[in-house]
Amino acid sequence: MSRTLAFALGSALPALALVGCGDSDGQTKLARQAAPLVSLDGEATACVPLYAGQHIDAGTVCVEVDSAADTSADCGEGATGALIVTYATAGDWQIDEAHLAVADSLDGIPTTRNGNPIPGQFPYNSGDISGATEHTFAVPLCTLGLDGAQESCDPVLAYVAAHAALRREGSGGVQTETGWADGTRFVEQGNWAEYTTVDLVCEVEPEDEPPADETCETAWAYTDDDHAFCATDIDGDGRNERRWGWYAELAPGSYSFDLYAGAGQCDIDKGTLVGTLGVEYDGATAEVTYQMSDGFGLDETHLYADAERQTTLAPGQLGHIHERLDGAAEDTYTVASDADPLFLSAHAVVCGAF
Repeated sequence: MSRTLAFALGSALPALALVGCGDSDGQTKLARQAAPLVSLDGEATACVPLYAGQHIDAGTVCVEVDSAADTSADCGEGATGALIVTYATAGDWQIDEAHLAVADSLDGIPTTRNGNPIPGQFPYNSGDISGATEHTFAVPLCTLGLDGAQESCDPVLAYVAAHAALRREGSGGVQTETGWADGTRFVEQGNWAEYTTVDLVCEVEPEDEPPADETCETAWAYTDDDHAFCATDIDGDGRNERRWGWYAELAPGSYSFDLYAGAGQCDIDKGTLVGTLGVEYDGATAEVTYQMSDGFGLDETHLYADAERQTTLAPGQLGHIHERLDGAAEDTYTVASDADPLFLSAHAVVCGAF
């Protein structure tokens, strides 16, 4: 079986449905924190099965991020953030030992020359915990080049190899098995050891708190004609970015785009039409205007308009930013450019009664 945790940004590997799920994409702004944080992409906590002897479901391995964890002892003064990996058995299964390796590439996981993992050399080792039904490791985010308080970062694809020595007692005696968190095999033949992947992203939560009945969603400008293109793999590396959105190639002229919020993976059937985007481009200057529908307001806008197609959908890297718009019904950019075509992406954080 070839599986990853379902919240991975773009591994070419098939996705596995989560055993445990986190929050939905739409969040009440009242519940948001003002502090930046590193998190799993789109999930609070996610789990995969812990298999004994390759095919026996013996429990789960769950991953979450504690951005506030003090990691100064491992990473230096002021460092925060840890990846929390928890083994939990089910039924009569118990853990004798647990071993964990987490790295930003497979090369960072100890293996033999043939590619088989070496659990005894994994950086995290429980020692003898015979009889345990749960065990947790805390992996400092600095080992993945991150800190819990980062305001921006490129997503980090973390490789997680979670091994356990498992046992259970029955009428026929004691059964012992090797256990691995479900995922992708290290080698195709022989050893069935597996690893899984998880994407870590940086998120900056806005400080403003609109009324509690409002929710806020990410929105992008969209059109169903030949001018706009879905960009889930905008950097062309073959990985689905999860940061869905659209970009357009525009010759001089007048254009009108719909603004869709919450249309994950460019599926407008999942989204809400929240306004329009007007573009007037004369070949020298582009005037871009966000106009919101009744019941929706702008919290932030981000705009890309240039001669080269951008290679990111991270809103903070689009080049033009208007923040703290406090529910504005309209926002306008004027951008000088003589590009033909002009590449344009328009993003917004929209709040309202979705």
